[in-house]
Amino acid sequence: MRGFLRAATAAALLTLAACQTQPPPVPRAIAGSPLCVPLPAGWQATPGIGADLYLRPTEHGRPVRGAFLLVAHDEPRHADPSLASYVDFKLEREARASPEQTLLRRERLRMSGHEAVRVLRRMRGVQSTRMVWTQYVIADGRGWTLVASCEARDYPRLKGAFRRWLDGATVAGDVRS
Repeated sequence: MRGFLRAATAAALLTLAACQTQPPPVPRAIAGSPLCVPLPAGWQATPGIGADLYLRPTEHGRPVRGAFLLVAHDEPRHADPSLASYVDFKLEREARASPEQTLLRRERLRMSGHEAVRVLRRMRGVQSTRMVWTQYVIADGRGWTLVASCEARDYPRLKGAFRRWLDGATVAGDVRS
């Protein structure tokens, strides 16, 4: 019993020490948008093609191979600018681009008072299978997409960080008139 208590105490102290060494994420405003996302210490913000913000999560100071997070927007191109029609439009378009995918979860939530939808998909590709969290919100008259993606084998390690990133995203007052 003493051995168990010592091991449990040591594990708790190591966990506490690990938690204390990680500074809290820094809020990162996305230029020209009402969105702000948390930027965890060590994550790399890099230019992304077609993205308003592109992040690479890191472990032990190195980028996780094939993992990324991004924020992008588009102008609603259909008559109904509602969140439901935007999500349906995006999911249909993504299904055509990647037909080997399975929708695992779809949930409604709030981002700073704005309705949002979050989906989790498994996407099978030629070289790998990916897990992809996508969160959709309409803000500032535009549709915003937040994506957190990694290879399926890395998902058990990264899912907590991905959920914290998506949960920490906020929408401020609209910036376009």
